[in-house]
Order: sequence, then structure tokens, then C-alpha cells
Amino acid sequence: MSLPRPRVVLNAAITLDGKIAAADRLKFDLSSHEDRMRMGVLRDQAGVVIVGAGTLRSEDPPPFVRGQNHTPGTDRPAFTWVILTRSLDVPVQSKVVSSEEVRTIVVAPSRASNPGKETALGRRAEIWHLGDSEIDLSALLGRLSECGYRRVLVEGGGEVNFSFLSAGLVDELHVTLCPYVLGGKTAPTLAGGAGFGAAVPLELELVKMERVGDELFLQYHCHRRA
Repeated sequence: MSLPRPRVVLNAAITLDGKIAAADRLKFDLSSHEDRMRMGVLRDQAGVVIVGAGTLRSEDPPPFVRGQNHTPGTDRPAFTWVILTRSLDVPVQSKVVSSEEVRTIVVAPSRASNPGKETALGRRAEIWHLGDSEIDLSALLGRLSECGYRRVLVEGGGEVNFSFLSAGLVDELHVTLCPYVLGGKTAPTLAGGAGFGAAVPLELELVKMERVGDELFLQYHCHRRA
């Protein structure tokens, strides 16, 4: 009997025009202190953070988090990192991969071939090949469930977000609406990829909304349309 898949929570901070980064992809910090605190709580609750390799390359996030359950003045590994990549182009010297204190899993399709890179990554991270030309997200969640994880947090970028949304695998969506406008045709949005077209397969139910200063914190439940 197969185990139930983990609950999938997607979290993103966006501008008023829906951007998650500027068109030049240079680091632009949308997050306020309040947003970072809430992100820390979501990470603590999840135990697993999933990001794309592009997000790792552009942001190089630290592998630790200070959430509400942390002892003041200490850092502790609060989650496992899962990095999604089509090509194994994952920076070995990034803070997440190079850390010896967190579990890091690099997930790629079986067609991804870069022996030298895979050998280097294998010294620092677990390598999972799931799917043929694209990562099989259902298989990934199944394997994480077998590892004992019951809740995972997806943190982008836009194409990773869209892949989970389009597969109907997102249960809960948290969006921080930030008081900025970035513009730009090529600036990444919350959901990149091919797009749904007119037949959107998801229904979003707003279950919570809070205003803190000039930011809005929105929480949705996601349902697949019949």
C-alpha cells in the first residue's frame, strides 16, 4: 500500500505586477522582516524546501533558517534541501550544496548527462534521477514520503512553481503582495513555464488575508477543477 504524498505548500513574494524578480535577474529583495519571519515558520513546518537550480544560482540562499521554534542565538539545520535541475548545472560551491550540516538532494531526469558534474555533486549531495526527459514530480513526492516527510515547501522559481501547479500537486499557496512595481516583459512571474491557456485547471480558495504595513499576506487552498 503506497503512502500518501506529502502536503505541498508553495510560498512566494510578488510585486503588484506579479513579478518575483527583476528583468535583469539581479538580486532584488522583496521580502520584509515580517515576510522572512513567516517564511521561516513555513520552512520549520515543512522540513523540506524545494527550489530550482536557477534560484540557487541567482540567490545562493543560506542552508539555515531562524523560525519561531529556534533557540535564540543559535543556528540549526531545519530542513532538507531538494534542488531540481534538468541539466545538473548546480553550483557545487553554493551555500546549500557545500554545507555539511544539511541534507541536500539534487533531482534530475534520467536524460540529464554530465558525468563530471554528477561526480562532483555526488560528493556533497544525494543524486536522484526521476523521470525521463522531465522530472517526475509525483515520483519525487512519493520518494520523499517514503523518507518520512509529510509536508514540503516549494520556493520557486517561476518554472518550478508552474510545474507543481500544472500537475495539480499544490495544496496550499502563500503569497506576499509587496508594494513594488518592477515591470519588464521578461521579468519572471510567480508561475512561468508554458502557461495554462484559457482552460485553467485550478481553483484557488482564499482562506486567509492579513495586512501588515504596506504588505498583504494571502493564503489560498488549491483545488483541481473536475
